[in-house]
Amino acid sequence: PEARSQTSAALAIAREVGDGEGECASLAMLGSIAWLAGDLPEAQARLEEARALSLRIGDRQAEISSLQDLGNVAIDLGDFSAARARYEEALTIARELGDRQAETNLVGNLGLVAGVGDQLDARAKYTEALRLAREHGFRREEGTSLGNLGDIANNLGEYEEARARCEEALALSRELGDRRFEGAWIGVLGEIAYNLTDFDLARTRAEEALAISRQLGERLMEVRWQ
Repeated sequence: PEARSQTSAALAIAREVGDGEGECASLAMLGSIAWLAGDLPEAQARLEEARALSLRIGDRQAEISSLQDLGNVAIDLGDFSAARARYEEALTIARELGDRQAETNLVGNLGLVAGVGDQLDARAKYTEALRLAREHGFRREEGTSLGNLGDIANNLGEYEEARARCEEALALSRELGDRRFEGAWIGVLGEIAYNLTDFDLARTRAEEALAISRQLGERLMEVRWQ
């Protein structure tokens, strides 16, 4: 609530003084806040506003960001074709601009979409994202790619590979102080432990992940670990 009210105040000020970039950033932030809180219709509406404004003011970086966030919301709404279209559009712009960090993230996002129906295609995309992250020194994206590869290995029944990848990702998220992904990889490690029939560890991991999700107010992740 506090973050939302502060961002709403910033949005009002940006509109009052005619600050298009500030208005776009505030709209995108409100969309992200709504998404993390699980309010997907509100998130989508705010992000669509942000994207439309980015087009009007010619802010290509903001356009990439809003498209990527709209893809994230589409995934949570179960609209994977829309998510793929958003990510591909954003990826095209990122490559045009030479934005390697956005490119790395978006290749990973496309892996997430691919994983709905083709685990091997997803693995290929996550492997490409990991290569880009390491090549350019993007540590956060490296951790995300490692964890995603672990999640895929878990889905494929390759539990030792899955555990190794997710432990790497967890260590990196802790090194970077990234609580959101720390919670995510702890949760996946719990799922791996369950698949390895270590039910006590699975329960402990799930409780840890749930506690972090609640602390961060991430309703969608909280539901996953319950």
